[in-house]
Amino acid sequence: FEASPWLAALRALSGALDEELGAAVARGAEAVVFAAKADHPYTDYSGDLTRTTKAYAPRGRFSRGDLRVEVVARETYASYVMRRRGDWLMDAYRRNEARVEHEVEIGLEAAVRRAGLAR
Repeated sequence: FEASPWLAALRALSGALDEELGAAVARGAEAVVFAAKADHPYTDYSGDLTRTTKAYAPRGRFSRGDLRVEVVARETYASYVMRRRGDWLMDAYRRNEARVEHEVEIGLEAAVRRAGLAR
């Protein structure tokens, strides 16, 4: 039994997971942003609150256990609206949780393929 091809593939898997899962959580965050902009419990008279709802680029790495992405409303009065009208960003995540999970599954599959561990 020659283990070196397996070891090389497993080493490649770490980097592939970092890249593919970073992209996956970014796609999931964009889906949450879209949902938050499309359906929210406030009347956005100026459009500013909706326009400043964004997903930051993912930070960290899966391999270190600190991969994360944030969806924020960057308008200064967003926290006031959130207290009065509810957390529409978390609501948007809950409505899209299955989509986010699906994106992560796609990322996992892509990482395994890139590492040469799938046929």
